[in-house]
Amino acid sequence: MTLLVLVLPSLAASLTVDPSDPGAYATIEDAISDAVDGDTVSVTSGTYYECIDTSGKDLTIVGDSGSGSTTLNGNGYCDQVVTISSGEAVTLTGFTIRNNSSRGAYVYTSTATFSDVVFDALGDTSISGSALSWPISS
Repeated sequence: MTLLVLVLPSLAASLTVDPSDPGAYATIEDAISDAVDGDTVSVTSGTYYECIDTSGKDLTIVGDSGSGSTTLNGNGYCDQVVTISSGEAVTLTGFTIRNNSSRGAYVYTSTATFSDVVFDALGDTSISGSALSWPISS
């Protein structure tokens, strides 16, 4: 008896965030929670009042209509709107990032690529109000 086993590569999924579509994810963080390495999170235009953490997953997160139409607003609820800090590789494209009390993005022990990303209306001019923050080892 011969047993033939085929191993097929898994295909990356595209998870859609659209609060107006009951078949899509309501928040970006919900889509990230269900995503696996290699997935793309596609976000429809609008303003999303949330803070996201990519939680060690290699992801591409895309604002479908670009930075002029898709905003991530931490609204002062979090220290940083985007956290990429668990060794992952993340590409973030097509967002305006706002956070009126602190940082736009925090990157630590990870790789982040930003394209068509506008950092706007952040906290003060100190490190706490910077667009990007990453610790430097001494």
